[in-house]
Amino acid sequence: MACISAIFIIDLKGKVIIKRNYRGEVNTNLTEVFYNCVIDQEDNLIKPIFHVNGLTYCWVAHNNVYFLAVTPKNSNATLIITFLYKLIQVLKDYFKVLEEESIKDNFVITYELLDEMIDNGFPQLSEVKILREYIKNKAHQLSGNNIKIPSAITNSVSWRNEGIKYKKNEIFLDVVESLNIIISSNGTVLRSEIIGCLKMKSYLSGMPELKLGLNDKLLFNKNINTSTSSNTTINPATTSTSSNIMSKNANTTESHSTAHATIGSTSRSKLVELEDIKFHHCVRLSKFENDRTISFIPPDGIFNLMTYRLSTHVKPLFWLDVKISKKSLTKIEYSVKAKSQFKNKSIANNVEFHLPVPADVDSPHFQTYIGVVKYYPDKDMLIWKVKQFQGQKEYIMNAQFGLPSVVCNDNRDLYYKRPVNVKFEIPYFTVSGITVRYLKIIEKSGYQALPWVRYITQNGDYQVRIS
Repeated sequence: MACISAIFIIDLKGKVIIKRNYRGEVNTNLTEVFYNCVIDQEDNLIKPIFHVNGLTYCWVAHNNVYFLAVTPKNSNATLIITFLYKLIQVLKDYFKVLEEESIKDNFVITYELLDEMIDNGFPQLSEVKILREYIKNKAHQLSGNNIKIPSAITNSVSWRNEGIKYKKNEIFLDVVESLNIIISSNGTVLRSEIIGCLKMKSYLSGMPELKLGLNDKLLFNKNINTSTSSNTTINPATTSTSSNIMSKNANTTESHSTAHATIGSTSRSKLVELEDIKFHHCVRLSKFENDRTISFIPPDGIFNLMTYRLSTHVKPLFWLDVKISKKSLTKIEYSVKAKSQFKNKSIANNVEFHLPVPADVDSPHFQTYIGVVKYYPDKDMLIWKVKQFQGQKEYIMNAQFGLPSVVCNDNRDLYYKRPVNVKFEIPYFTVSGITVRYLKIIEKSGYQALPWVRYITQNGDYQVRIS
C-alpha cells in the first residue's frame, strides 16, 4: 500500500514552496536532509529513493522544482513514485507550464488538488477530468450554487461519470507503433525495438463495457496445441485498412460471430508475443491474466489504453546507401540512394532523411527527381523531404557543397560519426503484425455503437550509420 505521510514541493535551492502533512507522523522540517542527500550531493551518489532516520524519501524532479513524498511506514515506493508523476501530470494540465512561478501563482488550486488527490495519506483520485468538475481554475470558476461532488468519486469506476449521453455512439482505436533501430553502414541491423501504444477516443453513452482481443501469442498457446517460434525475423506486414468492427450489444448475439469472421481468420497466421505490457487503470488485470482478454469500462474522451514493447530483429523499412566523396580540397559531394523495403501497397507519408554535413560548407547545390532538399547551416544538416514514398521504390538524391580552402576547424571530419536520422509515418500498417481480432461493446441499454480501428507505424529513433 502506498501510504504518504507528507508531500513537499521544493525549489532548486532546497526551500519549501508548498508542504502538506497528511498524517502528522513526520517533522515537516526535513528539507535539510533532502538538501544534503539530493541537491548538494554528487550526481553519481543521488538516489530517487533513500532511507534516513527511519523515514523513506521518494522524489522526482520536473523543470526547476522537486516533488518529495515522505513516509515512516513500509510503503510501496514504486506506487509513491508513480503517484508523484501523476501529480505532475495533473498540475501540468491545470497550469499548462509547470515550474516554480506557476506553483507560486496558484497556491490555492495546488493545495486543493493535494487535498482531493490524497485522503489521509492514501492516493484517492488522479483523473483530471473528474477533478476539473469541482476544482476550477480562473477560466472555469464555480458559480457557488452548483457545487456538486461528482458521483465518480464515490463510485468504483472513478475515471468515468454516470449519465454520459451521445447522439452517435462511436469509439476509435489507433494502434500506433514506433520503430527504434540502428543500422550499420553495410546494412546490418545492430539493434531494433518496437514500441507500441493503443490510443482510444471514446464517445459512448452510459456505462459500457468493452472487450478487446489481439493476436496475442500467449492467448493462442493456451487454446491451441500448435505453436509458432518467436525467434524468427519479423518482416513488415501490411494490415487491413481502417475498419469498422461489428459491435456486440446486450441484446445481440449475431455480431459476435461477424466480428470473428471479419478479422479472426488472419490472426492465426501470425502471432505476436508482447513484452512490458502496461495498461490504463481501467483495465481489469485479473481478467487479462486469466484469459488474455482486455476488458474495461473506458474513460470518456481520449486516453492511452495500453503500451507494449517487442525486442526482436526487424527488417529495415528504409535502406540507405550514402556515398560521400571529396572531388577536391574545395568540393564535397553526396550521393544518397534510398529504398523502401515494405510492401508496394503501402505508402509512407512525410518521409525525411537528415544527413550530417561539415560545419563549414557553403554553396549548396541539389539534384533529385522527387521531394525537396534543403540545407540547414544552424544544424549542420541536409534534409531531404519526400511527401509520399511508395513501398518497393528507390530514389536517388545528389548534393554538392563548397569547402573553404583553409581548414579552420580540426574537427571538420567528425560529421562522419553522426548517423543519418529517418522520419516517416506509414498508415494502415504495423511492423510487428499485431491485429485487433475483435472489439465488442456491451451496454445495458442495447444501443448500436460503431468501433473504428486504424493502424499506424512511425519512426522512433531510426538511425543509419555512415561509412
